[in-house]
Amino acid sequence: MKGEDAEVRHVVETHDLSPAQARELVRRHGNDWRKIDEAAKSYKDST
Repeated sequence: MKGEDAEVRHVVETHDLSPAQARELVRRHGNDWRKIDEAAKSYKDST
């Protein structure tokens, strides 16, 4: 999906995650940025 690419890129740039991790978050949470932000923080905390 074209719009998903932009969202994935945003998560990668904002949270310093891999594209695969970012894509997983976008698929799981859609465009709920609050949930994506929380999940991205937990990814970083667990590494």
